Amino acid sequence: MRFVASLDKALHLRTVPLFGDLPPERLALLVAYATEELVAAGAVLQVGGDPVGKVRVIVEGKVAGRLPDGTTFELGADAVVGVSEYFAGHAPATLSATTDLVVLSIPTEAIHGILEDHFDVVVHIFRGLGRTLIRTLRATPTLAGTADPPAVAPHGKRADLDEVEQILALRNTLPFRRASVDGLAALAQTTRIQTFEPGQVLWKGTDDASWLGVILDGVVECETPFRTGLFYFSESGTNAVGFLDTLGDDKRWYEARATTDVRLLTIQKDDLLDTLEDRFDMALACLAAFSEFGLAILLRLRDAAASPPNEPAPSDVATLTPPSASNA
Repeated sequence: MRFVASLDKALHLRTVPLFGDLPPERLALLVAYATEELVAAGAVLQVGGDPVGKVRVIVEGKVAGRLPDGTTFELGADAVVGVSEYFAGHAPATLSATTDLVVLSIPTEAIHGILEDHFDVVVHIFRGLGRTLIRTLRATPTLAGTADPPAVAPHGKRADLDEVEQILALRNTLPFRRASVDGLAALAQTTRIQTFEPGQVLWKGTDDASWLGVILDGVVECETPFRTGLFYFSESGTNAVGFLDTLGDDKRWYEARATTDVRLLTIQKDDLLDTLEDRFDMALACLAAFSEFGLAILLRLRDAAASPPNEPAPSDVATLTPPSASNA
């Protein structure tokens, strides 16, 4: 077992997803909180379903992981555990030391404090999570919405939403379902209703990602140049369209067009970021939504990787899946 010097801490923390490419002055905050931890073989690092108390970087040794369905995987040196799990609110797997370990640990309370004091780090994490998910979804775009066009009943002309209805519409989406009523009320003040006729394009795949929409009525059909086939967002299914690319990137990654009359509650990126900066609890709620979505995709990709040979697994399974998990 070896001592981890300060310079080595910085080098190891460079491997941490979402944090590793922070500017030097922000990475230094993590280095200040990182402590060396010696873990004996057989010790349990985290229990599946429990909140995550530490983000850990494995410096030396091996860790065994077990998912709730019994699938096992192994992690080795430079593997990182606890980042997305912390934001999602729980650990998906139980981890235990196969050998004696040297790890770098950062308490999640310290990460919480850094995020609360430095909103630019929050934005950085949104972009990191979003780009990682988009990179994966380019190969498996139906995971972003649904593979089959939903059937929805036609709607007549509807009245504008009042404030309570706007809050309820926002709460009924994955991105905002954990957000407080106060936060949603503040965001609702920035929204507006926008309508699209059948065949009308919401955006092209090369457009700037400057807004997102909550589908109140109708179906939106999407396609990406990265993989053949269509996928869909709708009032009755995945109803937040453009969320990942608006917070996670600068450009769209698919073209979206209305297949029915579509009515959206639209939110501009700048208005959303201003609201999240003013309301830290809402920023954490949105990070949790990002992370939950990412972990769900991880599990679905793992299942796809175990599919029969005539059903090839997506090429980007390794993007989100722990080492060896896809072969378990």
